[in-house]
Amino acid sequence: MSNEIELIIDPETGEILEIPTGPERLGFVVRKLHDAQTQEKAWSQFAAALKAIVLREQQEQKAVYDDLQVSIVQAIRKTQDLDAIRQFIDTTELTRDDLKELALAATGFDVERLSDHLADAINDMTREVPNKPYPRISAVRRRAVTA
Repeated sequence: MSNEIELIIDPETGEILEIPTGPERLGFVVRKLHDAQTQEKAWSQFAAALKAIVLREQQEQKAVYDDLQVSIVQAIRKTQDLDAIRQFIDTTELTRDDLKELALAATGFDVERLSDHLADAINDMTREVPNKPYPRISAVRRRAVTA
């Protein structure tokens, strides 16, 4: 069974479109992908504006509008005060085991803040891992031809 999509639905008309075969196939798919991404961006901006209205105007934490319920949710994330941690390390007598524990708990190093020999060692152990590839589509810009 093939994983290729052979039919798509036109979002404006609801019409089922057959994806052409042959040399024009990829151009057709890229054009539709560009159209979809443009619409996605427009809808995302529209949704952001609507969310702002709900957040500004809904007084209750939960409210029901006909058959839709809206809950105002606010996630909490923890952030560490790195300057305070640096000051703590600088002003506290830490044992070798304390320093080892701190280093093992770290998730990364800012090599710009390290001495050269430590930065070199960390850089030697740093590897680049490629992210998943994705297509980036942009309009072709043609230079004006002058006579």
